Amino acid sequence: MNHRVRDPEAERSAVRAAAARLLAGTPERATPGRLNASALIIESGVRRDVVYAFHRDLVEEFRADAQRLRQTA
Repeated sequence: MNHRVRDPEAERSAVRAAAARLLAGTPERATPGRLNASALIIESGVRRDVVYAFHRDLVEEFRADAQRLRQTA
């Protein structure tokens, strides 16, 4: 079997960068204007199971930031 070795720091960086792009309205992969966990995962390119198992805190942080953004819009 061909298993990739996880790089948790690279995964976290990818999720954080994806969140920044989504919140700025400049996504590269996800649908513009979508500020939800699915868009974050698509934008980050990190597998959904990995994000939820190891980086759920970043998903919750993104949700809070998106909510604040919606309230100020």
